[in-house]
Amino acid sequence: MNNSPVKVWRRQKTTRNLLGKRGIVISWTTIFTPPPQYKHIAPYHVVLVRLDDGSKITAQLVDSFGSEIQAKQRVIVVLRKLRENAPEDIIPYTIACKII
Repeated sequence: MNNSPVKVWRRQKTTRNLLGKRGIVISWTTIFTPPPQYKHIAPYHVVLVRLDDGSKITAQLVDSFGSEIQAKQRVIVVLRKLRENAPEDIIPYTIACKII
């Protein structure tokens, strides 16, 4: 994944606008066989969320166990570090969801 400074800068407005939004879990899955760059966090959970404004997002569910996930469960969008520093010395962050 290429995280050039330009791409990170262009994504920041979208990311910033999602932070703190709340919604409900529509569906979820557990990833047991991830791409090579995410093997260190496997298995992990990915949720489909309907935000309170009606839009939908897909994000990793953090700070919870798979047994805690339920349909219509309330979540909030948070910021998480995606991985360690990239070769360009950029610390890549992404949105994630957390149960509230």
